[in-house]
Amino acid sequence: MQIIKLSQLQNRNQLLEIWNEEYGKIYPITKELFDRNTDSLDEDISAVAVDNDKVIGFILIKIWKYPFIIESYLNAAWINLLYVIPKMRKHGIGTILLNQAEEELKKIGKNVLNLGRDYHNFFPGLPIDFDNFLPWFKKRGFEFTYQTHDLIRNCQNKEKLRIENQDFTFRIATLNDKESLISFIKRLWPGRWEMETIEYFNNGGDGSEYVICLNNKNEICGFAKFNKPTTDISLISYSRTWYGRFDKLGGIGPLGIDPENRHHHLGYDIVSSAVNYLLDLNVSDIIIDWTGLLEFYRHMDFEVWKAYSYSSKKLI
Repeated sequence: MQIIKLSQLQNRNQLLEIWNEEYGKIYPITKELFDRNTDSLDEDISAVAVDNDKVIGFILIKIWKYPFIIESYLNAAWINLLYVIPKMRKHGIGTILLNQAEEELKKIGKNVLNLGRDYHNFFPGLPIDFDNFLPWFKKRGFEFTYQTHDLIRNCQNKEKLRIENQDFTFRIATLNDKESLISFIKRLWPGRWEMETIEYFNNGGDGSEYVICLNNKNEICGFAKFNKPTTDISLISYSRTWYGRFDKLGGIGPLGIDPENRHHHLGYDIVSSAVNYLLDLNVSDIIIDWTGLLEFYRHMDFEVWKAYSYSSKKLI
């Protein structure tokens, strides 16, 4: 067995193949999704374990290399995926891959390593499906804090949701809303959501994956990103990561309401608007990703689908 840098691996499809061989039923990664979610890896810190020219394990690492600066991300790193094939587990391969990555990250001054949560991630933490790996990570210094969830709503034979508030307008955004939408998100949620919105429009988005809420001055006071079953891979949010499991999956998230207007129950109405638009597209299911607002979404018939444990490790 030898450990090589990801930059030295000629056939990266092997990574996708061995992952899907074991987890393709519950977490299927399509080629398009794999390419999108691994487009910003650190090619030299990410590493692959090879035996007789066959990949038997790998660790994919990201550090922040985007020109868009998010201060809290500059000293951090993320494990995008860490995997060892079943028959080679308990031979120390995962530990070697992890230790080597940590040493390289320390050399460049990174002080925290997150499990998932990377930009264009597969997972926001350790899935409960992988809870048998939790002791392994804990033994190697990872701390687990709280859980976040993906929620699901089956849409077969479902009626549209009622919009309670008639004093605000809810509609699909257009390109004409681009600057005001970006400015609204930048003002209240600067950082990752802002970058995601800018990236969406830069990749050719026309606004039709956003529901916006307008007050009587025609000002944006809320938004909800949603994903249509036909949304291009470059534009999808995390809510449709596992679209390979579904016939016609829609997604919702992120969303936000201006704090000055939250007493109007606009959160419920803007989610309902997004749900109703997706129902018009005859989606089979809708997923809301990466949330802890379980009671809020239960009012719209969403239930827990997946849970993930937040985890990180201090390196310095």
